[in-house]
Amino acid sequence: YVDIPSGVTEFGRSDFSVAVWVKTSTNGAAVLAKSDGDGTWERHEKKFYVSNSGDSRQKPVGSAVLVGNNCDYISGSEVVGDGEWHHVAWTWDTGTKRGRAYVDSREGVTLANYNGGADNARDKLRIGFTPGGERTINFIGLMDDLRVYNRVLLAEEVKALHDAGLVPQPPSITSKPPEVAYADALYKYTVAAEGNPAAKITVKGLPAWLTFDGRDTISGTPSKGKVGVATASITVTATNGLGTDAQRFRIKALSVARALRALTQGLVGWWKFDEGRGNVAKDSSGKGHHGAIVGGRRVKGKISAGLAFDGVDDYVEATGCKGVLGTKPRTASAWIKTTDSDATIVSWGSDTTGNKWVFRVQNDDGI
Repeated sequence: YVDIPSGVTEFGRSDFSVAVWVKTSTNGAAVLAKSDGDGTWERHEKKFYVSNSGDSRQKPVGSAVLVGNNCDYISGSEVVGDGEWHHVAWTWDTGTKRGRAYVDSREGVTLANYNGGADNARDKLRIGFTPGGERTINFIGLMDDLRVYNRVLLAEEVKALHDAGLVPQPPSITSKPPEVAYADALYKYTVAAEGNPAAKITVKGLPAWLTFDGRDTISGTPSKGKVGVATASITVTATNGLGTDAQRFRIKALSVARALRALTQGLVGWWKFDEGRGNVAKDSSGKGHHGAIVGGRRVKGKISAGLAFDGVDDYVEATGCKGVLGTKPRTASAWIKTTDSDATIVSWGSDTTGNKWVFRVQNDDGI
């Protein structure tokens, strides 16, 4: 580790920002600490580290976390312990009592309850050192351009630090535009482009019903009179001084009814839960995969009626419906409303390796 013979700045009762490039695959790696160095995790000592716990205050595992003993946490929402270079920054505003975390210039926190307890007078900074606690160890990996500020960096300043560390590269548009719009429904396309420095996006050829916000988003709503009519060619250009990338496409407007008719192609199971009574969930796909409702309660749904499940012993079983097996393409969709972070929506197949598919809400990983 690196021993800094001073406290440098206050990490509790004053504004501060810490920014650093890290490359590590070690969860629990301590990036920076402010402590007395005696190896005991003591009141108001602080550390910036890669999470190794995954408890409710430090999720997900591998995220960038600031914690103070008896001062709570600022926990980032993105994983940095994946063996790749990441730019990480934490900021603390004493006036608003707000903490922020950034990974590769993107702001995101899962917890920001840090309360800014005053530093201990004897504590000093150590880089790559852990004062103990939170299952942390001294830093393993690569680190570069560690900066400590006695003020709150703005989001654009964090981005500037991040962009300065990237290898210069010409722009490349990485997003794909939706080429279908629906009458009386909002169309939206947000352009994503890589490059260093960041690319400037320009757009030409938009029809009257579309607008560009001057940054990265095209949006608008076609009228019913536009159904069946494709736009002229639209050109999106990304430029950053090192080069230019262009994307050309057309958008065709469809009616919602026509789109829904098209969505019956390839449909092998469709349970609306609209029966209103009884213990059968009818299959509206025409394949006859009707389901037996076990314990589910009929309620008002998102579109019409729906089912409520208790997460214990409620389910619908469609006997004889094998689902889509093997390596064939498949799509599953549903409207859900839940606070459960570990719940199965639908599954099929047998309980043997490689033969069961589950569409679910999964802890830490979303859908």
